[in-house]
Amino acid sequence: GLGYTTFALNAKEIFTDGETISVKTAVKNTGAHPGKEVVQLYIAAPGKTMVKPQKELKAFAKTKILAPGESEVVRLVVGLSELASFDEQASCWAVESGRYLAIWGSSSRDCRLKQSFTLRQAVTGEEVHRVLLPVRQLEELY
Repeated sequence: GLGYTTFALNAKEIFTDGETISVKTAVKNTGAHPGKEVVQLYIAAPGKTMVKPQKELKAFAKTKILAPGESEVVRLVVGLSELASFDEQASCWAVESGRYLAIWGSSSRDCRLKQSFTLRQAVTGEEVHRVLLPVRQLEELY
């Protein structure tokens, strides 16, 4: 069977295409036995105007069985809509702008790698349209 082994994580890159955030990290088996690792990605939001939990699990990936010394690059993808909060004032789902923290680990208690990234504000989902009367009709009301 697989013996107990240790893994090292090394952040490669974080990028966004406007729809998703893609995170790559290299996982290396630094122990003496073959094994596989589950990499979990947590994201902590800025939480300036909208209340956010401290960090939320957004994606995870399993490596193949890695021999001692072997590494594998895993890619974790998170939809930007998953980072959105409902903005009461604007009546829409919005992704807050600011500095986010990507946190990797094998569990929420074992977070071994942190990297910050910045997002500009994005509005996702349908805006709730207020009922607007055409100007002509408005004038007739007075």
